[in-house]
Amino acid sequence: MRTNRAQKTSDYKLFETSPENRRLHDDPVLTASLVKYGFKKWLPVIVKQNGAKFRIIKGHNRFAAAERLGIPFWYLVVEDEIPDFFFLEGTREKWTPEDFGRARAQNNPTVAKVFAFGKKHGFPFTVSASLLFGESAGSGNAVRHIKQGTFTIAEDQSHAKAVAQITDYAREQGIEFASSRAFASAISMALRTPGFNPAMFLHRLKVRPKQITRRSRPEDYLIEIEALYNFGSHDLFPLKVEAMKASRARRKATLTSKKMMMG
Repeated sequence: MRTNRAQKTSDYKLFETSPENRRLHDDPVLTASLVKYGFKKWLPVIVKQNGAKFRIIKGHNRFAAAERLGIPFWYLVVEDEIPDFFFLEGTREKWTPEDFGRARAQNNPTVAKVFAFGKKHGFPFTVSASLLFGESAGSGNAVRHIKQGTFTIAEDQSHAKAVAQITDYAREQGIEFASSRAFASAISMALRTPGFNPAMFLHRLKVRPKQITRRSRPEDYLIEIEALYNFGSHDLFPLKVEAMKASRARRKATLTSKKMMMG
């Protein structure tokens, strides 16, 4: 990769944003820093020649702030092959998983489906991505693939549909937090636990929905789900213990598979 030296300008009309840039946002800290210290040469806006203009690859928020303040800014023209736009943008500016997703979704219908799934069932972006990727709701692997541009939707969507069915029903019963990451992760773990009967749980949920109270961790929700699941039963099912055991077994199998693939 070849780069020119950083240059300074106030001619904002020479520049355009990339369609994959995340949405502009007003950053008071950034604005205050530019007012006090000016635009730093060592942190230029990264651009690439695009016809008669320079397309901003990284730093569009800093560019917009400089233009808004009417101050000159530094830019660096990158030629030949450039690093993936998303890794450039994500190095210093603290993109959230949803930021990466929205940027990718503009040119990637597969990632756009993650947002559609989340909107339909009320899930946070990370939960939707993990489920459609074919993993448990609490997995973080899907976000990594979205960042890398390798995200795919699994052929088998039975688990995603099962989680959505229960969380949708729970919301219908007045459990407003049923689509939260923690609750969805607990339901996902329960559904992947041998011996767990989702139909029985739905029946218990219909009868005693108020037994489920808001918690912050999947492990805590598993305790509540277990208590509701076993309500009125003589044969108590140790859901949390079995769910955690099954989760550890899946992680171990995944690590073993990766080691085999690496030779």
